[in-house]
Amino acid sequence: MKLQCSNGEISREGSPERWRVRQTETRRLKGRKLMKSFLRKLHIPVTARDWHSLVGMVFLLVLLFLFVTGTLSVFGREIDWLFTPEQRVAVQAEGKQSFGAIYDAVSASHPGARSLSILRLPGARFADQVTIQDTTRGKLIVYVDPYRALVQGDAPFNNLWRTLRELHRGLSSERRPVQILITFMTIPLAAMLITSLMLYPKFYRGFFRLPKRGARLRAQLSDLHRFIGAWSMVFIIVVVLTSAEFMIESVGLGPNYYPFYAEPAKDTEPPLPEGFSGADLDRSVALAVEKYPGLMVSDIVLPSRNGEALAIRGDLTAKLVRPSANSVIFDPATLELRGAYRAETSGIHLWFFEAMRVIHYGSFAGLTSRLLWLVLGLGLSVLAAAGALIYAERLIFMSKRGDKYQRRTRFGHIWFGMGPGKWIGLASLVAAMWWTIQ
Repeated sequence: MKLQCSNGEISREGSPERWRVRQTETRRLKGRKLMKSFLRKLHIPVTARDWHSLVGMVFLLVLLFLFVTGTLSVFGREIDWLFTPEQRVAVQAEGKQSFGAIYDAVSASHPGARSLSILRLPGARFADQVTIQDTTRGKLIVYVDPYRALVQGDAPFNNLWRTLRELHRGLSSERRPVQILITFMTIPLAAMLITSLMLYPKFYRGFFRLPKRGARLRAQLSDLHRFIGAWSMVFIIVVVLTSAEFMIESVGLGPNYYPFYAEPAKDTEPPLPEGFSGADLDRSVALAVEKYPGLMVSDIVLPSRNGEALAIRGDLTAKLVRPSANSVIFDPATLELRGAYRAETSGIHLWFFEAMRVIHYGSFAGLTSRLLWLVLGLGLSVLAAAGALIYAERLIFMSKRGDKYQRRTRFGHIWFGMGPGKWIGLASLVAAMWWTIQ
């Protein structure tokens, strides 16, 4: 016999067993509704949507700051190149000169300074960057034309690229606790990802659902948020996983990357022997290529203290690793081999952590992946801003329908909705500005 229900009351028609089951379910639903209502009056999140809004608003400023700085860091070298004329060079048919010629050019232009590293970027129009320690001006970057081995100028060590990277990495602070706290922003980002998947499990269906034209602002913002979120979902998963790698390393649970092959320091000897020249550097590069045929040298690290080694680093055959994963280490005085390692023999555990870093940087497929990371990173920034506007529009709509919510402007609702997170975010931004200036 069919059960009849009206006005929330359950008819006693039908079997007694079925009636008791339906009555129990109704009481359970009413209990859940009362509990949700009670928790919401106490401003305690109940549903996935509540948690999504709470976490997003509390960490809005910090996450938005990290999204923007991280996105700009993907093309940080190019941005620095645009604003630093000394970095630009004209391509010459004869090709780039040796690292030894670059070393000699810097030694001649900055006598008395100690060279610390030489970096050759893959772009044809980038100057080589030689980091030096000057006796009067401190640490500098010297820009050298790699085609003519001519010094084009120098700049402070903390250039625009490094500033963007350090802002994203730890608010430009060298304090380890600050850097650890920034890596722990992975947790709220992961919470946002989980609640997004709970609210929108079949997100792939929204790939081609464009925002409706002519709809109200709140509807358009919701459509835009859903559309960008659908396309960004996989990217957010990648960002969360790769950021977790930095968080793991920050608390000391990461791998021991590579040995330094340093020897006990001798106070009477300089880091580099007297008379060390570009010819010695070219010889060490040739020995490194002989050790690992096919090594494309891009980075040379010179000893800065007594006992430290000379490291020749570059790319080999392994994918998803940094140049530091392939290194040949020499004694700077005798050029005798102290050690060598390559990514292929470092083990799967170390390769995994290297891959996480390369994927996070977006450099795993050259310019193509970096452009993709740029677009997706900008999308994340817009996604966060749109989410805050949706929150404000919802409260404006609800305040017009009753007195439960105070009438405020959009910015007022966003400011109030961030709760204590706004002060944490503002303090972080002020601290980042201060540490950058310092």
